[in-house]
Order: sequence, then structure tokens, then C-alpha cells
Amino acid sequence: MQPVWKMFAITAALTAFASATPAPSPSAPVAPMPSRQITADISQITRPHSRSPLLVVGAGRANEGLRADWQAQLAIVQREIGFRCIRFHGLLDDDNMGVYKEDADGNPRYNFQYIDALYDALLALHIRPFVELSFMPAKLASGPQTVFWYKGNITPPQDMTKWEGLIQALMTHWQQCYGEAEIETWYYEVLNGGPAAADSLYETKFIQYVAPPTMFPMRENEIYFATLT
Repeated sequence: MQPVWKMFAITAALTAFASATPAPSPSAPVAPMPSRQITADISQITRPHSRSPLLVVGAGRANEGLRADWQAQLAIVQREIGFRCIRFHGLLDDDNMGVYKEDADGNPRYNFQYIDALYDALLALHIRPFVELSFMPAKLASGPQTVFWYKGNITPPQDMTKWEGLIQALMTHWQQCYGEAEIETWYYEVLNGGPAAADSLYETKFIQYVAPPTMFPMRENEIYFATLT
């Protein structure tokens, strides 16, 4: 059976170093910043400009994309720059997205209305979602470990069958809403970051997070990647 999505994991690390030089006292004169002039001769361009930076842009958290001001700003960005995809954390978070709940008997209850509202807005602006399947809904989480101030849960699912059911239901929903031809053009990330981020952002191995070995056989520490094309 042909897959209806592509798996993709990316690693991004930005490191800032603070200067050890002490700040000047308030009474000390502040030297003016030296000026610098940069010139460019556009007649000397020898090859087309790379469009790689326009492939994907990051945008914080999914629930921020439900705000009218956020959508208005994205509309300006798309009109003046134009990105192909947009990626954000927290699509499955309990924090305002409310995707996964369980009834009194422990049966899953799905709610995709906020994802629909967000993705409809993105597609109307001609920018496709770069789907990051994070973070773990509280009812599925196997532990309390979190990251970031908004406490995204980074533990693997406590019940792989329920996790599989959630992702299958979500993919089926998207297929019905947008069509298989459309969702096959999206990119999907099942790990927030690549190997370098795996230990810090998920309390699990990639193979454990994706599926049980009987469903998705992989060798220990083996991770497959796709690239944007």
C-alpha cells in the first residue's frame, strides 16, 4: 500500500554566546558605532537566486495560528515573500487545540475543529502545512515530562493502539476534507527535531515513539529521513 504522507525530521540548533566583557559604567562615554557601507552590483549576478529559504518557515505554536492578527500578519508575509510550507509545535496539544479526550470508559474522543480552522486559513493563503505531530495529549502521555514554558508533553504514548487510532483518524479526516492528492504534497514530522534533539526533546527512542517494532520494524538507533523537494 502506498503511503499518503512523507516522514521528515529536521534538526535546528541555534547557540548564542554572551560576551564576558563587563558593561561600561553609566558615567563612561559610549563610543559611536562605526558605520559600514555595503554595495552590490546586480549586473554581476551569475546564477538564479536560491529559493531554498522559501520552502518552509517556522511559526511558534499551532494555537497562535487561530488568532485573527496572526493570520493577518501571515497574509502580508505570503503576499510580500511567499513561503511554500509552514511548521509549528503543538498541533496535538491540549492547550486550546483539544484534539484528544477520553470518555468515562476510556474510549477515545477526537476533535479536529480547531485544526480544520487553522489549516483552512493556511490553505486559503496558499501555504501548506508542514505537519509536526506534537506534543503528546495528556490522556495519551506515559509520563509528566514537558518542555518549554507552555509544558509540551514529550513522553511517548502509554497506549500505542490509541496513538495509532488518533493518527489514523486524523489522516483519514484530512483525506476526506482535502483529498489524498493534496495531503500527499504535505510533509510530516513525527519527531520534533532530528537525532541531536531526540534525547532532549523526547523521553524515548524514535523507534518507540513511531510504532511498536512489529508494526514498523527498524534496527536499533536507525532513523530514516526525507528531504524537501
